[in-house]
Amino acid sequence: MTKASKIKIRKPNTLIEAGQRLSREELIVWIWSLLKAKPKGQDNTVLSAEEIEEYKRRQEIPLMTSEFNLEELQALFPQYFGGWKPYYYRKLLKRLESKIAFEVKLDSYLRTLKELGYEFVIKRLDIPENPKEVIYFGISAVVSVTLKKDNTLKIVFSPQVTPLLLELKKWYTTYDFLDIVKLNSKHSIVLYRLLKEKLGLKQNPFSLSIEELNRR
Repeated sequence: MTKASKIKIRKPNTLIEAGQRLSREELIVWIWSLLKAKPKGQDNTVLSAEEIEEYKRRQEIPLMTSEFNLEELQALFPQYFGGWKPYYYRKLLKRLESKIAFEVKLDSYLRTLKELGYEFVIKRLDIPENPKEVIYFGISAVVSVTLKKDNTLKIVFSPQVTPLLLELKKWYTTYDFLDIVKLNSKHSIVLYRLLKEKLGLKQNPFSLSIEELNRR
């Protein structure tokens, strides 16, 4: 089994910089689900890089899913998740099905979609195209959550975040999951990830107002 201290998460900078509309617990389980995220074809097999490019050429968004067993998570981090019951995880993620999870900076979101080759997503999902009129845009994270009998959670990511998760070749930040679960508030998680991003981009010095932190 992988050591807890060795588990690293990669997340798109666009989502790190976004306003987080998730609770601390929702944010932690969402972050963990990214570790298991995989693009799937119609036959439920994992897509290769070439197949993902073919989807892009056809201007289609492949299905992005994450499946993980709750017992594995609890075994890795018993001091943090040992008391959580399966229905609690499902309840947390079920709330995300009908919830705006992130308020992204529209100019950054549009630029990233275009740079990654997913400009077709903008019109297809009715995303505003003028960042001067709309500064922040709310996007969902999850479209469905299923808890299986063996306590495996299956998550289907929204088409609004899928292009960002498919193309983690640039504009992403890597951090330790163990560092995240040790933090006891949402704002401390947000600040930690922002600092990791800015350090990776070598943006020094870095400042963030209290108002801006509260917005996130």
